[in-house]
Amino acid sequence: MRGGSKSFATKNGSCHLYPDRIEIENHDLAGRLGAFLYRRGFRRAWVLYLLLALGMALAAASSYLIDNMFLAAFFAILVPVALIGLWTQRSVTYAPVIPRKEIESVVYRPAVKGVSRATFIIFFRPRKRLMQRLIPLPGITQQGTSLADTAYWMMREEGLVE
Repeated sequence: MRGGSKSFATKNGSCHLYPDRIEIENHDLAGRLGAFLYRRGFRRAWVLYLLLALGMALAAASSYLIDNMFLAAFFAILVPVALIGLWTQRSVTYAPVIPRKEIESVVYRPAVKGVSRATFIIFFRPRKRLMQRLIPLPGITQQGTSLADTAYWMMREEGLVE
């Protein structure tokens, strides 16, 4: 523990509970990339996804021009799917630090064996828009049940989960 914080393991790293903030550390590539994009601004992540959608649209057009209708249809279907996915996930963030004064609520979703892992969802309002940060806890192969219970009681002691 660092500086009087409580900490628990997450799926890809750890979560530290400080009196004034919550810090989520990710030790895998996807988590580091998400934190990098968040630090650089959310719009930068949108630009990357839009470039991906544009690339798929160009691939669909070029496949159509060379008479490969299967690939043209495949990429043409993927473009709106990517854009719809981007639009529906606009309130999800990879914020590595969440000040406690901005937190509105924390929801604990328990694990369903064989289907999903336990997750905390932190709803916070950094400016005017309500955002959410997902904190997935370790799964069953990593002693997930006992670690999820420990994390739940730590969040409850801190007054974040009721």
